[in-house]
Order: sequence, then C-alpha cells, then structure tokens
Amino acid sequence: MEKDYFRYIIEDGEVRITDYSGNEEEVCIPPEIDGIPVTGIGKGAFEFCVSPKKITIPKGVARIGNDAFCGCSNLSEITIPEGVKSIGKGALSRCPGLKEIRLPGSVETIGSHAFSSDTGLTEIVIPEGVETIGRLTFSGCTGLTRIALPESVTGIGDGAFSGCAGLRDIKIPDGVTKIEMRTFEGCRSLQEITLPANITGIGSDAFSGCSSLTGITIPAAVTGIGSDAFRGCTGLKEITIFTSDVAIMRDLEEDLPEGAKIVNRSEFYTQRIGKALDTFKKIIADPADAEALVKKIDSLSITDKELFLGIFEGFAK
Repeated sequence: MEKDYFRYIIEDGEVRITDYSGNEEEVCIPPEIDGIPVTGIGKGAFEFCVSPKKITIPKGVARIGNDAFCGCSNLSEITIPEGVKSIGKGALSRCPGLKEIRLPGSVETIGSHAFSSDTGLTEIVIPEGVETIGRLTFSGCTGLTRIALPESVTGIGDGAFSGCAGLRDIKIPDGVTKIEMRTFEGCRSLQEITLPANITGIGSDAFSGCSSLTGITIPAAVTGIGSDAFRGCTGLKEITIFTSDVAIMRDLEEDLPEGAKIVNRSEFYTQRIGKALDTFKKIIADPADAEALVKKIDSLSITDKELFLGIFEGFAK
C-alpha cells in the first residue's frame, strides 16, 4: 500500500513504513495513516535516500528496523521520540551529515553497527536502561570525541568503537566484565581509560593502534589477555597490573613498545620483592645500595626477573 510517497503494510492493526519514494528535504513521517497508528519503520525503508536533510519520527513509533536510514548521506538532523524501544542493525549507519543523535530514555536495545561510519557524529547520549552496545556500533565514527555509557551497560561488542580516531575519553561501566576483540582498535586519540575491577578478559587487538594511550591499569580479576592487545600503542609508557600470573605478564611484555614497562602491584609480587629487599639489607652494608639493587631487579624483563627471583628464592630456602 502507498500514500504520500510512503509505502507501508498493516499488521495487527498497526502500520509499518516499508519505503519512501519522495524527494523532500524535510520529511515528517505521519503518526497514522487512514486512522491506523504508525508504530514501526521497516527494514531499509529510507536506505540510501539522499534527499532528506531532516527527518521527524512521530510519537507512537516503537521500532526502527535494520538499515532503516542507512546511507542517508545528506541527513543532518533526526528526531527520535520517546517510546522508541529498539534501534535495528545499521539503522543510522553511513550518515556522515549527522553531528548529534539524541536517544530517548525508552530505548532498550541498539543493534550492531547501528551508527557505524557516521563520520560527522560528535555527540550521542546513550540512555540508562540500554544493556548492550553491539558489535561495530560506533565503528568508524571518526568525529566522536567522547561518549558517556550508562551504568546499565553490561556488554560491549567486538569492535564497538574501532576506528573512532577522535575518541579521547570514555568510562567503562562497572558491570562490563570483558573488553572484546578490537573494541578500541585504532582509537588513536584515546589518552586514558579506566577499566572496572570486574573485567576478567581483554580480547585480541582490543587497544591496538591507540597511539596516544600513555598508561593503563589491568585489574586483578583479569585472567587472560589476547594477542596484540596493545600492538601499536607507541605512546604507552607503563602498564600497571595486579596479577601473579607469569604467562599474562609475558604476553603483555611481547606487545609493549620500546621504552614501556610493566609495574606489578599484586600483593604476591610485592611480597616477593619485599623479601628480596629484606635479605639484601642483611648482607649489604648500605641500605640505600640494597634498595637500588632491588629497583634494578624490579626493572628487569618479566623473564629475567622471574629467573632471578626463582634462583634467589631457591637459594634463600
């Protein structure tokens, strides 16, 4: 069925827009057609429509389908009303003219690559209640400088912020337990990031190419770090860790750029270094010399440090 450039279907007493054939710069989607409420924007309904610069979605719409506005290359403004609960995969992707997107508090789900390659996007507010940021959701949003994630978020998908070259600041909510592969790959402006204490794993290439990152603290709960997690982090000077797992430390060391170091703050490691210091103070006349020697040991590579401490602890027995 078609009316005023809108094609649509009626299901269960509700209208879903399936296509738009007009060439207006300002498009107001009707709240109802022939007295029947419009509740959904269907898959690809406005896909690659180049004429609209402003689109207003009416109250009553609850679902925005996959690729609904994908490729609307001249779109610079869109109004998403309260009541919209789901935004589909790629729904607003490849819309380089969008600078700001305001999502209503009613939004519960955001599909994968929903806003990917929106290169003009500088600001977006994710409402409380959203639990998952899907894979590649903001991939390639090169203009995005910061984003605030609500505490309701418990999962961030693969590559969610990959290629966000302008992203400088982001806080990971406490409920997130894993940094997936390629999550922040290529975020070359990211200078600092705080990982919550509940993080248990960091995926491959998670931070690769974050060349402005100078330091990061790996929480004690982390039990695995994927390959190349910090590859290309040329500005990295220090990684602080809280683990006694030698394998994790060696994996980290392989990724580190020249001049960067690992600082281990785990109680286990601190005790080992402390015991070495206590022993050296007994056999070295000047305590300052003993402390200098321990600092030298602590600055060794993980392999060399483990070798020394192993020999020392064996001898001490």
